[in-house]
Amino acid sequence: MESKYNASSPFWNPSLCKKYLDKGIGVALLITCYQTVIGYFFGKLYLKTKSLTPGILIHLLWDIL
Repeated sequence: MESKYNASSPFWNPSLCKKYLDKGIGVALLITCYQTVIGYFFGKLYLKTKSLTPGILIHLLWDIL
């Protein structure tokens, strides 16, 4: 069976696709949900404080841990 994608196309990267297909769609959905919740949290924090500083500091702390 021949692939419908052209290997020379800039939009088709088999190694990148394999990287995510091996993990499964469930993990992709879980990561998306996680990013949505974290984004919601940072948005609520920004709207409450009207400053980016607390969000930047929490993001920095999150990245360090």
